Amino acid sequence: MNAEIILRGLEKDASLIDESIQDWWLSYLHGHFNRYLETLSVLFKLGLHGKILDVGSVPGHFTVLLKRLGYNVVGVDINPKRCMKFFQKYNLKVEKVDIETEKLPFQDNSFDFVLFMEMLEHLRINPLFALREIYRVLKSPGYMVLTTPNITLPMRISFLLGKSYQGNPAEEFAKLDRIGHMGHIRLYTLHEIRQLLEFSGFKVEYFMHLGKTKGGWKTKLLRLLYPKQREFKPYLCVISSPNKPPKL
Repeated sequence: MNAEIILRGLEKDASLIDESIQDWWLSYLHGHFNRYLETLSVLFKLGLHGKILDVGSVPGHFTVLLKRLGYNVVGVDINPKRCMKFFQKYNLKVEKVDIETEKLPFQDNSFDFVLFMEMLEHLRINPLFALREIYRVLKSPGYMVLTTPNITLPMRISFLLGKSYQGNPAEEFAKLDRIGHMGHIRLYTLHEIRQLLEFSGFKVEYFMHLGKTKGGWKTKLLRLLYPKQREFKPYLCVISSPNKPPKL
């Protein structure tokens, strides 16, 4: 089945989503449509197989996409109730877990792939706890695929000029009440992500930039001065594996 057709068809499921987040749910589907497809392409190249865990499943578009494509996927989320009717329609198991404070309800070495997509930037308590739990449940060999917003060159220049690229902190904290989870609390550079992963026991295997570069005269000018095209893409994708000792 075609992934694009599946994703476009999810629009009709908006009525299954809690009314308080329906608008956000649809906006997220449209805004992340291309990222979903690019990430799926990355997973295919890695040889996606076996048991898959999607950490932070809500809004659930990607989890359902994998399920519809025939993969064995389960999820965890801080408040799956927001999309529970949606998950039930597609026979998806999504457990309620606060990944910063609660252990994942799975045995060690349970999953071949763990997806940690657009999550790191939302964690406000202890991302190391979440990463260590992912490390625990991920098989070796196995892959964690992490995606997170990229701090682009235009964003860096804005910061040097005294402007914030992190967003309005009041609005990001207000999302705790409005949509049920924290907004962006912190964006990370690739170097910082590598530090977090290696400290948690992972080995970074690959990284890439995803998404379409935003236009505008400022971006075009910066491209002429700094021609590394990947630096302008809006998402980072980091693939890592658990650096575990072999079994004796």
